[in-house]
Amino acid sequence: MFLDEYIPDSIRDDKREEFMKLKQEWGQTVAEYTEQFKKLCKYADPAYRTAIGMRDRYIRGLKAEIKKCMGEAERISQSIAYRAALRIEKDEKMAQEERAARFDVRRGKSPPTRGARLSQLTLLREDLVLPSSCLPIARQALTGVHPRSTRHSTRSVNFVRSIIRGSAGSS
Repeated sequence: MFLDEYIPDSIRDDKREEFMKLKQEWGQTVAEYTEQFKKLCKYADPAYRTAIGMRDRYIRGLKAEIKKCMGEAERISQSIAYRAALRIEKDEKMAQEERAARFDVRRGKSPPTRGARLSQLTLLREDLVLPSSCLPIARQALTGVHPRSTRHSTRSVNFVRSIIRGSAGSS
C-alpha cells in the first residue's frame, strides 16, 4: 500500500489521531467538514474502513445540532448522512436569518416587505414543502391578500401558516 511505503509511521500516526479527533468546528460548513473527513479517512484504522464505521465516525464528528436531527443513523449510508447534514445546515441557517429578522423588527427596524414574504412563498414552492393545491392558501397566509376574491377559511389559512413557520424555523 502507498501509505505504508512512502509515508513515515510518525506522520501516519499523527494523521490517524487527527482523523479520530476530527469534529466539525464552529463556523465550519458541512461541505468543509466532509472535505477534511475525506482527506483524512485514508489514515483511519482498518476497523473504521467499513461503510458502517466510516458513517458512524462521520456522524460522530458533526455539530451537535446537526447530529441530533439525524435520527436513527444506523439505517442510512454515509452519502445520505452527508445530504441530510447539508439540508439540516441549510434549514438552521434559514432559521437563524429568520430570528435575526424578527430581532431587527423588535429593535425598530422595518418589517419584511410584501416582496420578501412572496419570495418566502417561492422558496416553499421550490422546496416542495407545500403541495401546489395549498399555494393559494399559502399566498393568503403570507400576504393577507385573498386571491381573486376567494377567501379561504381561517382554519385553512392558520394551518398553512403553522406549516410555513414550522418549515422555516425548525426543519
